[in-house]
Amino acid sequence: EAQFNLGVIYSKGDYVTRDMNKAIHYYTLAAKQHNSNALYNLGFIYSEGEYVTRDMNKAIHYCTLAANQNHPYAQLILGIIYFKGIGISENIKKGIYLITLSAKNGCILANFYVGFFFHRGMYMKRDINKAIHYYKEASSFNNQYAKNNLGILFKNGYKDEVVKNLGLSIEYFKEAICQKDDKVSMYNLAHLYFYEDPIKDSIDKSIELLIHSIEKGFQQSKELLCLALLKKHNFHLDMIKADIERISKELSFEICSIIWNSGLLESIYFEALYNYNQNIDFLYSNDLKPYISKEINDSEIITNSGPDPRIPNISKLFYEGFGFEI
Repeated sequence: EAQFNLGVIYSKGDYVTRDMNKAIHYYTLAAKQHNSNALYNLGFIYSEGEYVTRDMNKAIHYCTLAANQNHPYAQLILGIIYFKGIGISENIKKGIYLITLSAKNGCILANFYVGFFFHRGMYMKRDINKAIHYYKEASSFNNQYAKNNLGILFKNGYKDEVVKNLGLSIEYFKEAICQKDDKVSMYNLAHLYFYEDPIKDSIDKSIELLIHSIEKGFQQSKELLCLALLKKHNFHLDMIKADIERISKELSFEICSIIWNSGLLESIYFEALYNYNQNIDFLYSNDLKPYISKEINDSEIITNSGPDPRIPNISKLFYEGFGFEI
């Protein structure tokens, strides 16, 4: 344990000059004593190739040893390696088995992945109840991706399996926003407020959320913001301009330009865009990027022909918040 702790100290550089060579040296000593965290960290280091030459054979070797000790994050790494066939023959079945095992052993992100696999019907039969179970496991540890997807499921309902529950949906979106400032959940909650009008001043809340989402870089919020402003100000472009200029002259110019150039001051074009956007909200996929929820809910993929190309490469994104920083 002392050798592993020294490895952590040198890898973080909190109390000494950061030295990854020394960190690897101490991790290796700890790994020889079968320390699962040291084995995992070595597997991670060799899979990343940031501080050493990337070596997937060593990454697989160390992650396998850690995974055999039920290290959940090693199981996740190894599952992704097999799922994608990174430096080894692709094995979808083994990959999903390891990712599922990782989830059952407490890996937050693995729970989200398995939830999404069941949600989409990806390489397994679609099962929304199991999807909700795994999403809730991840959500309980403040995973914003799971919270957002739960919000969508309860916002829209799903066939006879999930009853629409706007109160619960709002709660999940608000948690993702409050805890992680999640821009996609901002859009989804704004969408709910705009189309469902569940509370007093729904339109103002929707506009506020959409502006914040745009500021965070979620460009899909602009169309919905145009619709919300037109509805609030009864198609008076000067009032819309003045309203948004208080926040940003640049955004005001852009929104007014979209409205004008798209002909949205004409009711026929407004109604067409209004009806189109009524079905546009967003789920997080297994690559942690947003996709239109209807496209995922309406599809079902059960295949062994190869991995979904959207499964991301191993990167530090996977290990954020895992507690085993290197």
